[in-house]
Amino acid sequence: MILYGLPLCLLYLGTGLLRTLWLDARVGAPIGALVELAGFLAAGVVGLGLTQRWRMVASRIGDQPLQAGLVALLLFFSLDASIAAGLCGVPLTAHFSRFTTMAGAIQLLGLAAYAVLPRLWYGPA
Repeated sequence: MILYGLPLCLLYLGTGLLRTLWLDARVGAPIGALVELAGFLAAGVVGLGLTQRWRMVASRIGDQPLQAGLVALLLFFSLDASIAAGLCGVPLTAHFSRFTTMAGAIQLLGLAAYAVLPRLWYGPA
């Protein structure tokens, strides 16, 4: 199940830097968040497609699609909090308050969509 969360986390390492250092300043934070959302969804579809090749992993995700999505979110938020607090020294309350902005709400929507993709991919359990 952790395998499904890895593409999201790896992509976020890149998109977080890209948005912070370049994209948001050029197109605005909401548009940057929409680009990131599209990347999250693409990573989810690609990740699910790749796990189809490994039957054991695919059957575990397919048997518990909502749990796979929740594990992916847990992995994402753990990485996000670790980077913010550990590497950047940003208090977690300040860091997570970004979800109260338009761009943050878009990012949260993308994360929620990523979490439900396995359920949509595999259908009712």
